[in-house]
Amino acid sequence: MIIEVLLVEDSPTQAQHLETLLFNSIIDFNLTKAVSIKECLELLKINKYHIILLDLTLPNSIGIATVEVLQKNISDTPFIVVTQLEESDIDLQAIAKGAQDCLFKNDINSYNLIKSIRLAIERHKVRKLYEPLNYSTIKITDTIDKIKQLTK
Repeated sequence: MIIEVLLVEDSPTQAQHLETLLFNSIIDFNLTKAVSIKECLELLKINKYHIILLDLTLPNSIGIATVEVLQKNISDTPFIVVTQLEESDIDLQAIAKGAQDCLFKNDINSYNLIKSIRLAIERHKVRKLYEPLNYSTIKITDTIDKIKQLTK
């Protein structure tokens, strides 16, 4: 299977580095690049990707706000934050806002990047599988609560 990757990175040097890390693996990747969150969102309207690699310092979007913009506009594509920002808890903030993982560019290698991508895709598949069950459970619980209130 070829993994479709959307890399959102405005630095040509960083984009080339991440591309090299991807293509040094035994897994096949098809890489599309965007240099801004706006371009990313436009590409997502016309193409389907297995994973998005998202930098947090883009033109017109910096920090955790970048994650928030992406999360508001996507529902079916997992994403991994890849950043040089080393603010306190930026990784935890990114995960809390919907990222599957957060990798720091200074620590990244081919093995960690590929592993993170594969796990993010699998976690997303599992979440999609169980999401309808969670919704059904909530509806059943609400119905039981309503019945209990009627019988009081």
